[in-house]
Amino acid sequence: MKRIYLLLIVGALFVAASLPSAHAGANGRVDEILANMQKAASTIKTLQATLKQETRNPDIGGTETYKGEVFFKHAGKNIDRVRISYTVPAGRVVVVNEQQIFLYEKSTNQCFITTRSSLASKNQEFSFFATPYSLSSAEMKARYNIAYVKEEGGTEVLELTPRGQSSVKKMKWWVDKASWLPTRSEMTEQNNEITTFTLTGTRVNDRGFDGKFEKPCPKGSEEIKR
Repeated sequence: MKRIYLLLIVGALFVAASLPSAHAGANGRVDEILANMQKAASTIKTLQATLKQETRNPDIGGTETYKGEVFFKHAGKNIDRVRISYTVPAGRVVVVNEQQIFLYEKSTNQCFITTRSSLASKNQEFSFFATPYSLSSAEMKARYNIAYVKEEGGTEVLELTPRGQSSVKKMKWWVDKASWLPTRSEMTEQNNEITTFTLTGTRVNDRGFDGKFEKPCPKGSEEIKR
């Protein structure tokens, strides 16, 4: 299920854009950035982009790289859907709908199924992704210390540190200053493993959007519920 956890982090790229403003002490820059993100997110109905996911552990060395296409659809309050169709590894598909999460592996013809609420109960980061568009400023302040890091290559960089016990040390978001949408997300776990998600070629509300969010498990595949 850790694989699904890593895949879900990409949801933060979309969820982050909808968060209400959070106060970070005297750092009013955070409020300004989140306000701009929230305004931009209010116009999004669909979003499609190319994803590159890299996971590395500095203590062990080596990097795992995944690539694919991300499809996101916002259909109303608390209703969002995500599909990730991977080209590397070929045949992997992840679908997140209102209630369930599916991970299909063509190489093994297996389909892992869990619920968003079940995943949320195991980790506070899961609950963050399980309740998009609904977290209040008070909830954000209770869960994370949010700090402005710097301006970098046309983006504003924010760092989020969990206040309570968590498997995550910190997260970073790179927010594009032109669109005010996150284009990169980085998660550092307690074991120092770092996973980075980068989106390119982002298209918002494109008429040619082809996101499909039905169950990706083909007939005859082994379904494994977690």
